[in-house]
Amino acid sequence: MASFGLYRLTDDGVLNPAFNQGAPLGLANHPDATNAGPTGIARRAGRVFLVGPAATAEGERLMLHSTPTSSTGIQLGLLAALIDISDFFALGGADMRKAGNPVLTSDRFGHLVMATGANLGAGSRASLLRIDPGAGVDRSFGGLSHDWNATDVVVSDLARDASGAFIVAGGVVESGQLRPALARYDWRGRLDPGFGTGGIAKPSGLDRASFSSVAIDRLGRLVATGESKRTTSTEALVVRYSAAGQADPTFGTDGAVFHPAGTAQAIGLTSNDSIVLGGVRVQSGDAPDLG
Repeated sequence: MASFGLYRLTDDGVLNPAFNQGAPLGLANHPDATNAGPTGIARRAGRVFLVGPAATAEGERLMLHSTPTSSTGIQLGLLAALIDISDFFALGGADMRKAGNPVLTSDRFGHLVMATGANLGAGSRASLLRIDPGAGVDRSFGGLSHDWNATDVVVSDLARDASGAFIVAGGVVESGQLRPALARYDWRGRLDPGFGTGGIAKPSGLDRASFSSVAIDRLGRLVATGESKRTTSTEALVVRYSAAGQADPTFGTDGAVFHPAGTAQAIGLTSNDSIVLGGVRVQSGDAPDLG
């Protein structure tokens, strides 16, 4: 049976002996869940929150876990709750079939905000939800799910900008091709019509590609990374967009840069906005390794 786990590392990258005596902290599943794996993490008010899909007798649901960030790792007030978000994915009366891989952040008021997708059989959709750990989904935030004007939507990452708006990174399927996409939601959880086209920015000319991670620099520009299969090999893709969802012509070619022989799965920015990528590097004749 798979369950959530939490690790705390020191500055030099080893397990912190002050956290749970230097061992990974195993988090028990909700009683109704048999297998679960985290896909999103956020920290708020001295606690760490993990969210991910969980298998139950009624199908796949989302499980939210919380534990204190104390130096001992003692699980005081441990919370494991299943979240049924079917109402937010209703499409023609159909219920949610699969919860997707949710990601977490917090809003400017300290509330948990989650972006996720769901496969409804007739295509997948994305939604931004605000979560109250004690009460479930906050129905005063956001609205129904959105198809991002595509056949299918993949949600991969979530970030909040200085204004309190949210950027969701992922991909869309259009005419059978996977394309990278960014969406901007305002602080109320609604798509921002002033971003890209109707709240969605889809880089032109980038087929067979998707975003896996997004960051926001000091100027409010969006830097997203992922992978591209525009050639016979997989390449790491990095793009930079304005806060309004327009490609930055000063970055690479039409706002995009490709790096061969690997994929980029995570992105970070240093204090001077230098870009740091994490992913998989593939060398000729070798098995993939972390880069």
